Amino acid sequence: MKIFICIILVFSFFSCNLSNNSFYEAYRWSGKKIVMENKMDVKILGKDTVVNFRDGYYKLLVYVSPFGCTECSFNAYGWKLVLDSLQKQQQTIEPWFVVSSKNYPIFELMCRDFNFKYPVFYDRNGDFGRINEFNYDKTVTVLLLDSLNRVKVVGDPVINKNIFKLYGEVMNGDLKE
Repeated sequence: MKIFICIILVFSFFSCNLSNNSFYEAYRWSGKKIVMENKMDVKILGKDTVVNFRDGYYKLLVYVSPFGCTECSFNAYGWKLVLDSLQKQQQTIEPWFVVSSKNYPIFELMCRDFNFKYPVFYDRNGDFGRINEFNYDKTVTVLLLDSLNRVKVVGDPVINKNIFKLYGEVMNGDLKE
């Protein structure tokens, strides 16, 4: 497991020009188990919905903190393209977009504008962020989780194509632990 973590960290460091803070962030999250809070509202395009969690799927967790400009940092269109591409590659991935915002109506409007048809979990009280110890200095945290909700990759595939390739390698089993 340590070799797998080191490979990911070294690959990420050289391919992304990560700062020391980003390198530490990747190390801090590596292998950590994420607890999904069941008390959150779930919406698609601003309308209430029900989501059933599926076993055996990788999860793409995008956590949007309440600090910073949510509208500026959450790229709904970019995420739609990434998820559509992963589905075309027949990857079994379940998106979890968890948002802790100060202004949910603007966030919903943004999702409608880009026809973002993926479920969004509303962390209104910040419980999910506290339970999982997210860093509030960072507006968006992106994690690839395995079927047991353990962190496998830290990084945003929307802004870095190398991270996107790494996601594919991990999900295809090309990188062995």
